[in-house]
Amino acid sequence: MQVFKYVIKRLLMMVPVVLGTILILYLMMMAVAGDPAELILGENASQEQYDELREDLGLNDPILVRYGKYVWDIVSKGDFGNSWYTSKPVAEGILERFPTTAGLASCGIFIMIVIGIPIGVISAIKQYTWVDNLAVSLGMVGVSMPNFWLGLELIIIFALKLGWLPASGFYGPAYWILPGITVGINSAATVMRTTRSSVLECVRQDYVRTARAKGQSEQKVVVHHVLRNALIPILTVIGMQFGIALGGAVVVETIFSIPGLGKYIVDAIGKRDFPIVLGGVVLLAICFSVVNLVVDLLYAIVDPRMRTQFQGGKKKKKEAKAA
Repeated sequence: MQVFKYVIKRLLMMVPVVLGTILILYLMMMAVAGDPAELILGENASQEQYDELREDLGLNDPILVRYGKYVWDIVSKGDFGNSWYTSKPVAEGILERFPTTAGLASCGIFIMIVIGIPIGVISAIKQYTWVDNLAVSLGMVGVSMPNFWLGLELIIIFALKLGWLPASGFYGPAYWILPGITVGINSAATVMRTTRSSVLECVRQDYVRTARAKGQSEQKVVVHHVLRNALIPILTVIGMQFGIALGGAVVVETIFSIPGLGKYIVDAIGKRDFPIVLGGVVLLAICFSVVNLVVDLLYAIVDPRMRTQFQGGKKKKKEAKAA
């Protein structure tokens, strides 16, 4: 029951965050977009056509009223509006392409976890050795490389010169490798540095020395005692990097010509089709909030101290009732 209440509380806390994000994005988009009627009809339409279209789109209403209608349509009907150019529902285009973007982000997160956590642990255990120095150096390089540059370099080397992998598309496992690496390398470097720092902090604790004094193997000490207690900051960074990977897919999908949400948004920016841009960014913001909620719930699974807080709440209520 305590966990359920905590989830409800976190969901309620998400509401003002999402509403505030939508408001900021909506005001920015409307300020940049100019007159949507002129963008849709062009310069050769008559004033009557402009006025009629503005009335149909609700552009004559105050901007806060339009914002309220936009949010209500999302909440009540899942309606993100229609494209200014094709008049097709934005929600259909987003839902059609979002699985591809989520798949790309998942590939990047898989590479991030497989590379970042083991190297971070090894680097911390082998502190001040050549292994640690090499890992720290690679981490600095990985953090410093922007996605667009890394993606282009991977295409030049592995697609054009070596011919091992395809340069564009997202149609099978071979197509996922280069985009996944592009998304994952930068995040892997961040996770590696966080893992190293967190593990170093735990390695110096008394319970680790006690476990070693009892004769437990080094592998068991690292996995069951050190890594498990170091997971909280690592999970936090992984959750943040997943949200960043969803946003970073905008650039990566454009480089690799992947038909995902990111490329959909970039193409809409070029056409100034702002309902698509706004709907896509709002969905990414909602996903980021949901990922943060999932990470908070994982804390209770990984760290027993979190579970005792829920159990402690139950005990306090029982003691209050008994009193």
